[in-house]
Amino acid sequence: MTRDQIVAEAARRLGDTSTEFKAEVDSAFDFVLSDLAHDELIGDLRQKQTATINASQRDYDTQTISGVAAPYYPTRIFSVRVWAWGAEGFISRAPHWRFELERVADGDATTGRPRFWSVWPNDKNLQLHPPADATNAGASMEVEFMAPPSIITGATEITDLRFEDLETVVNGLIARHAGFKDESLPDVQAAFALYIDGKNRMYSRVHGNREIHEMRPIGP
Repeated sequence: MTRDQIVAEAARRLGDTSTEFKAEVDSAFDFVLSDLAHDELIGDLRQKQTATINASQRDYDTQTISGVAAPYYPTRIFSVRVWAWGAEGFISRAPHWRFELERVADGDATTGRPRFWSVWPNDKNLQLHPPADATNAGASMEVEFMAPPSIITGATEITDLRFEDLETVVNGLIARHAGFKDESLPDVQAAFALYIDGKNRMYSRVHGNREIHEMRPIGP
């Protein structure tokens, strides 16, 4: 099912299928998907892209790395990996205070093989420490991130949502727009309750399965 089809279904249930009203409903689509993505319920938004590590460069624009169109940028960075470096390529994320302590400890002019990454002042800017020296420059880093819902355009097939989850998105759109019509005002509370119930079912299924798959045996 596509974004356009979900919006059209929500508009139909609200009793107005005009182009103008569907445009109003569509304006809430990114907000509903952002809410679901916050709990990592939409895998389509979790993506990976690669970028070249440049000599002496500490700051990297994540909008450029991800290919997300302006004015949007990744809503979260999960990991930075350089597979060519083996175990050393699993670069550790550091909170900004730790990142700056490492810069002080190593000396701000130090270059080498990056060991830490951080984001500052937000997820639009990725930082590496130490910046790469001539030996390590040119390596390809893989950045895993959460893309904004804006990448799901009108005709985009939303493949990660199961069929029963589409109803949750529809109810989220209805809950946000039922109040725009006096005759549908009572539907707001009902639609919101259905949305929360659907979201909870998604969370239980997605994260419950994830915990099972990530379990490791104990002992030899």
